[in-house]
Amino acid sequence: MTTASARVTAAGEHTRLSQVTTGDIASEFGRPDPRKVGDMKVVSATAWEKIVGAYGLGDGQAALSSTALCAASVSAECVRRRERAAESAEAGLLRELFREAPAHEGVSAPPLPVQSGHVSSIPPY
Repeated sequence: MTTASARVTAAGEHTRLSQVTTGDIASEFGRPDPRKVGDMKVVSATAWEKIVGAYGLGDGQAALSSTALCAASVSAECVRRRERAAESAEAGLLRELFREAPAHEGVSAPPLPVQSGHVSSIPPY
């Protein structure tokens, strides 16, 4: 029987598993980052104790509470998503307006200046 902190590869070799780390899923404030929820797995306190007992906890790492999402990260993500949706809606509206604009013989509309994926201004005519 192997210890809990080792695994056997397909070739039958024993390899040491690394210590538990939570830094990859924590916000800069040390709480669970809601933007990384797909990378998380909620475990019971008993399971956490067994995992940490078997593998150890990395230096500077801590258990993250599943009920304490980082409010600052949630707020920042909501603002970012609202801004991105507004920019996308504005760009879509401008594309639609230019599609519907009457064409004047011999006059073509200049391309819209784009900056970082969003329309920065409407060119004068």
